[in-house]
Amino acid sequence: TAQVSTFCNTKKAKIMLLTLLFSYLGFGMWILSKLKIATSTLQTLLFSLFISIALITTTIAFLGPVLGTNGYYLLFVTGVLGLTQYKKLLEFFIKSAQAIVRNKLIVAVLVFSMIALSSTMILSVTTPVGDLKLQETHDSVWHIALMENLQKTIPPQHPSQSTITLNNYHYLYDLFLSSFLTFYNVSSYTLYFQYSVLFLSGLLVLSAYELARAIHSKFAGVVLAVTTVFTGSFAYLIPYFNPIQGWHESSFWVSQTFVMIVNPQVIYTLALTLMCLLLFYKLSLSTPLQKIYLALHLAVILLCATSIGFKSYSWVILSVLYASVLLIELIRHRSFTTIVVGVGYLLFCVPLLWLITKFAGNTFCYHPLWFTNSMIESPDRVNYLQWKFLQDHYVLKKNIPRLFLLEAKKIAIFYFGNLGIRSFFIFLPLIFILKKN
Repeated sequence: TAQVSTFCNTKKAKIMLLTLLFSYLGFGMWILSKLKIATSTLQTLLFSLFISIALITTTIAFLGPVLGTNGYYLLFVTGVLGLTQYKKLLEFFIKSAQAIVRNKLIVAVLVFSMIALSSTMILSVTTPVGDLKLQETHDSVWHIALMENLQKTIPPQHPSQSTITLNNYHYLYDLFLSSFLTFYNVSSYTLYFQYSVLFLSGLLVLSAYELARAIHSKFAGVVLAVTTVFTGSFAYLIPYFNPIQGWHESSFWVSQTFVMIVNPQVIYTLALTLMCLLLFYKLSLSTPLQKIYLALHLAVILLCATSIGFKSYSWVILSVLYASVLLIELIRHRSFTTIVVGVGYLLFCVPLLWLITKFAGNTFCYHPLWFTNSMIESPDRVNYLQWKFLQDHYVLKKNIPRLFLLEAKKIAIFYFGNLGIRSFFIFLPLIFILKKN
């Protein structure tokens, strides 16, 4: 029997749930009450968790060099603040129960999606004699080693070389899980393979649903949640164009959601990105003259800037998206406040960048179109070397128009290939505009 079924019946599970409830969810609600951002019941849950996890883990990481693992006692402070929100927590659970009763079919679809997504990991078990039967061992062993390491020192030592302090790596989600190991005698395998998987599946499915529901409708929310989990790339079409080439889920470079529960940072930051998009949408409905404008930006700055500690790639993507939002706002409103907010974001990112990189080593390498080039050239991906030769030829001959056209084709293949049928949603904004007119 999987340990999760035994573990759920123990007092430790209940105490851990209370920690998540008050130290994280309750604390997040306390922060939201200070920001005074209007949210739905589901948005309250998601924003509270993301904001509290970002603040708590980042603070513990900064305190690490001074306090070491004693920094985990910060959870007692946030737990006390979370307890002050007991009335809101009670109201939240009542509203949630009512919403579940009203939307049984939607809830069933979302729960099925969560179960399906978690099934690729959660069936890992430990047998009564201590044997491990794991569904995945590559990324999982690394993260479990980090969780164990973060019980001894913050920042952690390199799992492969104990004499080296880990640098240029996003370990804050591992620190989040390690915060539970500190106070509760729970197996790191159980925590990682079962509880974390359920938590991440719920975050992603609910974030996808709430983003589309808030922007359009409940039906759109269900569509986005289901397509996020179950739809894949167009990799199966590769043999039609190149009969000798095999295919797999990441033939166009990007791994698909359904198999990425093995990489907790990817799932966590994908859900985080969806909620940041929702904040961007809320920003588009506000102006610099409204009080909510700065509150929304504070939430965005906190979530986007701290994302470097959860997945550095997500920080780059979110920073580019946020810069685009700020540029559009500056053009629309021509407000000095927008400039101040942008400068504030850059200043807030500096210490966080130092936290993860220490400004040492090759942190980020600027290599334009690396993704598309490697997708075309790699033997285990598209493997269409003719385009590589054409690219070299156009560069040598300085044939810029042909080179531009070739790169545009590769970007189109990268986009449509990876997203599969989801890529057609790019036309939805145009449809909405035409309907309004």
